[in-house]
Order: sequence, then C-alpha cells, then structure tokens
Amino acid sequence: MKFAYWLFPLLLVTGERLFSQAILLPNPSLCGNLGSIRDYSCPEEGGFYQPTRFLIRVAGAPGRKLGVDVYLREVRLIVTHTWLSDLEIRLESPSGKSVLLAADKGGGEDNLGIVSGNCGQYAVFSAVACTPLPENSGAPFTDRPYQPQESLLRLNSDGSNPIGDWKLLICDDTEQDTGRLEFVELVFEPISCLPAGNVRLLGQDSTALLLAWDTGSGICTDSTILLEYGPRGFQPGTGAMPGAAGTLHRAGCPPYLLGNLQAQTEYDIYIRRQCGPGAFSANSCPLPVRTLCLPPGPHTEEQFSGGTPCAPSCGAPCNWSGVWTNADSSGLNWTLYSGKTPTEGTGPSDAVDLGGKYVYVETSGPACKGSAVLMSGCFELQKRGEADCHLSFF
Repeated sequence: MKFAYWLFPLLLVTGERLFSQAILLPNPSLCGNLGSIRDYSCPEEGGFYQPTRFLIRVAGAPGRKLGVDVYLREVRLIVTHTWLSDLEIRLESPSGKSVLLAADKGGGEDNLGIVSGNCGQYAVFSAVACTPLPENSGAPFTDRPYQPQESLLRLNSDGSNPIGDWKLLICDDTEQDTGRLEFVELVFEPISCLPAGNVRLLGQDSTALLLAWDTGSGICTDSTILLEYGPRGFQPGTGAMPGAAGTLHRAGCPPYLLGNLQAQTEYDIYIRRQCGPGAFSANSCPLPVRTLCLPPGPHTEEQFSGGTPCAPSCGAPCNWSGVWTNADSSGLNWTLYSGKTPTEGTGPSDAVDLGGKYVYVETSGPACKGSAVLMSGCFELQKRGEADCHLSFF
C-alpha cells in the first residue's frame, strides 16, 4: 500500500499510463511530452475505435452546475503531429456527454498549437467562437479562438458538476504519421445566462425563413428568446435593445417562422436568451441567409422588348432587362436583335411577331467558340390542376 500511495501523485503529475491505458493529467496539465498518440487507432474505413485516452482531473471550478452557474468556455490544446488531418479529437464530460472538437482538419500540415517554453501558444476551441477550423490549411491555429465541430454547449446544458475526470480522446485514422499531446487545459467561467447555439435554417421562400436553434439549458418560453436580424454584416444589439440596423423579435421556442422579409436579400440572424430580469446571454454566432427570389405569375411570356438591339458579334457584350438574360459566366453571348441576321444563310429573317425582337447566338467566324448561356429568373413550378407544366420556344 505504501508503494501505491507514493506512485499515484507521480502518475498525476507526469502523465504516465494508468492500468486502464488512460493517461491521468491535472488541469491545467504540465507543459510538454504528456503522452504519445497511438498510430492508426480509428481507421477511416471503420472496424475499431481505440483512441488514446487522457483523463483530465478537474479539481476546482467557479460553480457546481454546468449551464446554470458555470460553463466550459475553452479547451486549450497543443498537439504535435506530422499529418494533422489524420486526427479525431473528442472531449467527454464526467456525466458522459461528448463533443467532437476536430476531425480531418489542417490537411497535411503539422501541429495544433506551438510547443514553447511555457506552452502559451496553444490552439483554442471556444464555446463562443464563430470561426470553424479550415479544412486544409491554417495550422497551427493559434491566431484566434476556433469553433469546435460540435458545440461546447452540449457539455454545458445538463446541470452536471464540472468537478471530476474529463476524457480527452485522440485517435489517428491513417498509418505512418505519429504525434504527442503536449498541453491541455479546460477553462471554466461563471455564467448567469448560457447563450443559444447551432442557429440553423430549416426552410425558406422569398419572404420567410423557418429557423431553429439550441437553447443551451433546454428551458424555453415565449419570453426567453430574442431574435435579431438585419442586413448582412450589421452589428447586433445586446440585452433588450437591437443594434442600429437590426430588428428585434420575441421569438418564442423553435422552430420559428420569421416573415415579412424582402425577396433576394441577404440577412444575418442572431439569437440571444433572457434568463431573468436584466439577465441576457451573449449573442449567438450569426446565421447568414439569403431569401429566395420572388417568382413571376403562373403564365409568363418573354418577348425581349426590354432592351436595345446589340451589335451582331459573338464577343460583344449584350445586356437587357427581362425574365431571360445572359448568364454572367457565359463564354459567348446571346445577342438581342431585330430584323434579319447579318450572316447569309443563318438565323431568322424576323421575330415571330414580325417587327419585334429576339435573341440568337452568332457563331460565324473563327473567334466564335464556347457556350452561350441564357439564364432565367426564378419560377415557382406549380401544375395548378394541369397534367404538366409547359415551356415553349419560338
């Protein structure tokens, strides 16, 4: 028993393997060489999942109920690895909930964070960050806090005690490249109102959006959720006040239908919670959306009357207003014209209504190569009791 009594503190400080093949660490850990990450421990094609397990022993936090009086704000990590996108990194709370911090990120670049004398150049996964990790570049990700692939709010919403052993699970899905955990710290902060997260679009049309979000604590009434929207890039307000360009709604519980919007318009959507008199959460990350176009009536006829005839040359720009126009990315252009086409033996002699306008593609000459794309506005295709929809060209 004396041997075990003296051995346990040594394992806690140095990060050696326990009999369960986990590595026990204090919070924050020491700096450097905490344990190797086993190669090829969760292959992409499946078959087995045997991550390297690190137990982070949290002995103190500024509260005892996650999402009520305390929350996990940040996970700070330094991981050295020679092919970062091989890694899947997951965090599990003492109550058994887990979130994916990162998987298949960073491409073939090296390292998450930078090993230094005091391990102060760590990568940060934050509950309030709005920037996801880039897919194939950006390592070592020390320039800003990043959004984990699954929200930390999942760990902060059940009222469980943060004191205990948290599990950091790191696995490698491809052979050859190897790495080590060099530093880890879980940062807890007091809180009175947990923000909403995972704001998402369920459906939309030209003037309305169907929205949903996660409420953090799971408590939701018509008076606890504030939704603010405004033009793309606007600055939202705080508390019960909207920003200068924002519009604030008492949204109630999700799903929520936000209506009376402008067609073909870009908006940013924010959610914040009210947890009591004068107690408001921070804003969620913005949800950028664009409403759909407003469709024309059930019967639409394009006679190309809204423009001036263009020069009959395949390379000449040609713009007009109407339902059908030249696509911006087209190599050739459709030409708006009237009367007979200038090239003998090609094209019509006049418009179908005799004297009007039409569009055609000039392909005579060696420079006339590529594709011409005619693009319509939006159409709402509804049969309205008919057997089919009808599209005709003249």
